[in-house]
Amino acid sequence: MKLRPPIITIIGHIDHGKTSIIDYLNKTNIIKNEKGNITQNILAYKININGESFVFIDTPGHNYFIEMREKSINITDIIILVISSNEGIKKQTIESINYIKNFNIPTIIVITKVDIGFNNINKIKNDLTKYNIIDKNIGGMYDFVYISIKNNYGIKDFLNLIIKYKNNIINKLTFNDKKLDAYIIELFNNKNGTVLYVITKNGYIKTGDILLFDNNYSKIKYIKNEYFIKTDKTFPSLPYYLYGFSNISNVYDNNLIYIKDIKEAKKKILNYNKNNSIYINDNKNNTLLNNDNLDFKKNNLIKLNYIIKCNNYGSYKAIKLFTDSLINNYKNIINTINISIGNINKNDIMLSLYSKFKILGFNINLNNKELNVIKKKNIFFKNYFIIYDLLDYINNEVNNILIQISKINYSKGLAEVVDVFLISKNNTILGCKILDGKIKVNSLVRIKRKNVILYDKIIINSIRIYKKNVIEVLKNTECGICIKKKININKKDIIESN
Repeated sequence: MKLRPPIITIIGHIDHGKTSIIDYLNKTNIIKNEKGNITQNILAYKININGESFVFIDTPGHNYFIEMREKSINITDIIILVISSNEGIKKQTIESINYIKNFNIPTIIVITKVDIGFNNINKIKNDLTKYNIIDKNIGGMYDFVYISIKNNYGIKDFLNLIIKYKNNIINKLTFNDKKLDAYIIELFNNKNGTVLYVITKNGYIKTGDILLFDNNYSKIKYIKNEYFIKTDKTFPSLPYYLYGFSNISNVYDNNLIYIKDIKEAKKKILNYNKNNSIYINDNKNNTLLNNDNLDFKKNNLIKLNYIIKCNNYGSYKAIKLFTDSLINNYKNIINTINISIGNINKNDIMLSLYSKFKILGFNINLNNKELNVIKKKNIFFKNYFIIYDLLDYINNEVNNILIQISKINYSKGLAEVVDVFLISKNNTILGCKILDGKIKVNSLVRIKRKNVILYDKIIINSIRIYKKNVIEVLKNTECGICIKKKININKKDIIESN
């Protein structure tokens, strides 16, 4: 019976000690080399415990790296949920608990940093009961262990639990060397194309193999292991880098398929495209560079335009999750955000020059030639190495515009709320009568109650008269107004438009 090493994924809230566990077990210092001492990539490590091999996957804890966490959970055999004793249950702790419940994967609950938060342990355990995460010692389903990396406390118990859990799932660790079962964990573009970071659970990938995923195929030029040393083939559970794919901007399916020859690969891609016509390239769909978008003078609001270049696919998805939310809330302030993987190219420079796009980078490496062009053309460019800093920059830009808008004199339109039709998580729909002036779609409004401002800088998303959408409404007209935001509003409240 052939066995592969178990894959163990460490999940939990940011800065709760996930990477510290890897460092301790692997006798490394990953944290020291991470920007801001936070994990922003998904990486796997082969680690020996008592002579047995394990593969540990370290996941980012930041809110927007949700897809990275989901990918690692999909292939894992054992989960380690890390909770810091001095902080307790946080947002990503709850997200992790939902994974545990949905995927039904054996899980060890690890309470960390007990050297500074020992007195909080009972409270954390009590809080976890609300999510039905209960210690086996009191009749629950989960093993709890309490550790301090700093003081070497509880480590032996922790390691013994890992060995125990491996023995419990031994039948699930058998592998079939005749069938390929491989998963893309990450991808990034460099000057030679796209590099895939993969883990296999069955079968092998060899140099020269033809692999297919989505509508992309390639012959593998060479393979590198986790230490970037070239090797002829992969082994199950271990992480590898595959070289040979052309530049790829998106991944819809993270499974790799072995194909015998190029002819078969082309045939499968043809069938894939027929059956998946709904898939649109995320980058093109995001950009929407049509005449309306590029005519910035049509709207009095100052609109923001960004080109964002990411170092890998995981970062791309994390930043896109943030920007999609931002666009949904402030689409009349943000005009275009064009996100892609890889370094700045000629198209980016041309777009920045002629359409005044700001270029923001996340962990990208530029050579002197590219930097000289940016400097010579006076192109706005900032490169960030910590995701917080990039997201904060965009947020601050939005807030600065909102401050400017708040100084506008609101006197062009006045409406009274005569009915409240709907208040939901993302929408408020009102029946209104225009008392004075006019109110237009996309205009900024403030809402008052008895002359007290309740809300400011609210954007009118759409206006209807009966069932017909209109751009504006005039004095003495009744209409329906939709605001893409949940607000607490009552009849007789006043809407003022600039």
